[in-house]
Amino acid sequence: MGLTDGLRARNFIYFRPGKKFLRIVVPGGWTEERAGGLNEAGLDATQTGDRLSVNVTPNDIKKHREPLAALIQEVVQELT
Repeated sequence: MGLTDGLRARNFIYFRPGKKFLRIVVPGGWTEERAGGLNEAGLDATQTGDRLSVNVTPNDIKKHREPLAALIQEVVQELT
């Protein structure tokens, strides 16, 4: 997913589907607060460089909808 300013797109989140889970990757999105919030919600947030990654199953998406939505909203607000 990305936002555009009319000239160029800035991808801020990637969704990489697998057979049993969906990997959500936020380039440049690693912060202790974000990872802590996802971990407290029961999701396993991992760090690769400055990337925040979390694997979610369909049940995780239903169960943890609010923390995932908050993550996306926070990243969008940073870019706008």
